[in-house]
Amino acid sequence: MDCGNASAFNITGSITITAWVKVEKFDIEWQVIATKGNSAWGLERNSDNDSLYFYCHFPPKYGEFGWESYASGEKDVNDGKWHHIVGVYDGKRIALFIDGTLDSQLKASGNTEVNDYSFCIGRDVESGGYEWNGLIDDVRIYSYALSPEEIKMLYEGKEPPCERRSE
Repeated sequence: MDCGNASAFNITGSITITAWVKVEKFDIEWQVIATKGNSAWGLERNSDNDSLYFYCHFPPKYGEFGWESYASGEKDVNDGKWHHIVGVYDGKRIALFIDGTLDSQLKASGNTEVNDYSFCIGRDVESGGYEWNGLIDDVRIYSYALSPEEIKMLYEGKEPPCERRSE
């Protein structure tokens, strides 16, 4: 699903991306759940593993290329069951949560890059291909970092406090 390139998707600071997913079959590397392209941020399959991966791309600090920070998950989601997936970048770390529990985290800082590509669910328009083979539901993007407690609330079907929505 191509959601367009609205300015609301050009998030450069803290970000949270959530989705419910059910894998039918991992049949290609890097299958995409949701992404603004390889040069911004996204949730996807972790290479050819049965786990997931959340990344943010940052502008160049040294040399001519930008760099990517990522949370490379370990939990097997290639099991035909529904899983709640959350990627969070809070300006200090990048983290991946599966079913309300932290799966992976790594120190990270800086502002993420923006690009001219559409935000897409289930595919990557920047690189082409990498279509998701399964179901994706209830994709959400927050322009702030949800706390572990708020992530647990979402997993349990509860909404985070309303005062956070104005950030």
